[in-house]
Amino acid sequence: MTGQVYLISVVVAALAAVYSSAVTKSGLALQVAFFVLIVAWLYTAAKGYRAIRRGEVRLHRVWMIRNYALTFAAVTLRLYQLPLLALVDSDTWLEYREVYTVSAWLSLLGNVLVAEYFIVQRVFAPPAHREKTRREKSRREQTPVSTG
Repeated sequence: MTGQVYLISVVVAALAAVYSSAVTKSGLALQVAFFVLIVAWLYTAAKGYRAIRRGEVRLHRVWMIRNYALTFAAVTLRLYQLPLLALVDSDTWLEYREVYTVSAWLSLLGNVLVAEYFIVQRVFAPPAHREKTRREKSRREQTPVSTG
């Protein structure tokens, strides 16, 4: 049930984001960043939903990690803004609009990279590690021990 509520929330938020992205006065680069985020957000949500409906729990987990990372881009955008806004105060050539655009792209790309690293290290690596450990154990059991 909580997954369904989350999914509906993502769709509603994405629809609102389409409107706000379309009417932003911060320029094309920001609009592109937001539209890429919206498409990726909806795509990963749909893939996650499809995977769980098919009973593919592990694949569902992978898609939802990606989706949560995209959802969290709104938070990391503000975290990137903080140090960049200090530059606006110190340098007159840098405008808030540029800081916002850079922060949006950093949050999108940064979150995707972190999610993919997490997926490789935490989702795919443990089964490979378990398989390697199992093979080594099997090899040790097959090797005769000399008592000499």
